[in-house]
Amino acid sequence: MLCVIQLFASSSIYGDIATTTTVDEGALSGEKLTIHVWDGTMQKEFSTPHVLQMTPQQVQGGYASYQGPLTFVADSFMQVDVTVESGIQATLKAGWNMLGWTTKQGNYEGTVAPLAGELTSGGTMTSMRNKMISDVFTTMGFATNDNLVVVGPGGVVYSPGSPFNTLKKLLPGKGYWLYVPSDKVLTIPGAGLAATDELTLNQGWTQIGYWGTDGATPAAGFGCISGLYDVVVDEAGKVFVAGSPFNTLKNLQKNKGYFIHTMASETLRYQCP
Repeated sequence: MLCVIQLFASSSIYGDIATTTTVDEGALSGEKLTIHVWDGTMQKEFSTPHVLQMTPQQVQGGYASYQGPLTFVADSFMQVDVTVESGIQATLKAGWNMLGWTTKQGNYEGTVAPLAGELTSGGTMTSMRNKMISDVFTTMGFATNDNLVVVGPGGVVYSPGSPFNTLKKLLPGKGYWLYVPSDKVLTIPGAGLAATDELTLNQGWTQIGYWGTDGATPAAGFGCISGLYDVVVDEAGKVFVAGSPFNTLKNLQKNKGYFIHTMASETLRYQCP
């Protein structure tokens, strides 16, 4: 779910009065502020990281992604739009899981954006700027001391606190191996990809996310590229080989990740034109 809340009225945050030392009237200069949004329809409160502020003042010519928390500055004014996103929930079992990054929102470290060929047609990438990919996993529900291991496409790796991390981007539509020491429910931030969104597959093996119909057979789920791939493998090692009577992979799970082998570069989509 992605709901956008536009602020029409101004909200004031009052500062503390220095002369009344025994009374706390408001914020101190430099104090960090957190936005909470109440959805009256859902009867639910959202707070960061599910509240993303977009502040026009951060860059020229458009909005910049929220890099909060906000800092209180007396006699200052900031105009914001607030976007609330609940993301996609995924259930992981203890051990290795193949997770599909099936939301439109991706992230990357630094200022050099991923190549267009790496992205789904509906995906958008956000620079972490002065932050790290580790911050994304923190917002998903992982603690900095969790025994987490992530292996992305091409063998890039992330583990909290490691000085040897090579995973620098999380790409919409791709699949990621995650090791967790115990069962866990996490939230992948962003609105879900549409069935018509496309992902370019290079020849050979690709780690992909599945955002098609939940429970579909592999033949149906990958029907748009029928005849252009030959093998699909899931996280448990179950296999689907086109035309084989001995397949062990019978159904696809939405928001899971899979290995797929294609005979040439292809465009994957889960709803055929």
